[in-house]
Amino acid sequence: MGTQGRLVPVPNLDDRDFRAIKDAMIRAIPEKTPEWTDWNLSDPGITLIELFALQTEELIVRLNQVLPKHLREYLNLIGVTLTPPSTSKVFCFFKMTVKPTFTIAIPKGFESTSSRTADRKPPLVKCAARAWPTG
Repeated sequence: MGTQGRLVPVPNLDDRDFRAIKDAMIRAIPEKTPEWTDWNLSDPGITLIELFALQTEELIVRLNQVLPKHLREYLNLIGVTLTPPSTSKVFCFFKMTVKPTFTIAIPKGFESTSSRTADRKPPLVKCAARAWPTG
């Protein structure tokens, strides 16, 4: 049974970076190769560890990039179907500074915006049906 319209977060499959991978490899040295005692940056083994850590980090970055097409397939596998795009409905409330002496009707198609900010444009609100008069 599918779940309609539920958002499933895309998991971060691995969040390790170069430093974490390199540190984990260096911590494993005494256990895996106890005879290796020179862990300086000039050691060729440390250079190889850094190379493997860099390549592993690049692989992790690619692993965590899930394309929308694949995401839809993964969601389909677990029974989640995406809700198709549809129109939205919004209730607009207008505050009057003085009490009107007549009925106010807002016509269909009336457009309104909120205040503009420095980092974004104001959203446009368009009435889809006639609003109820206030009084």
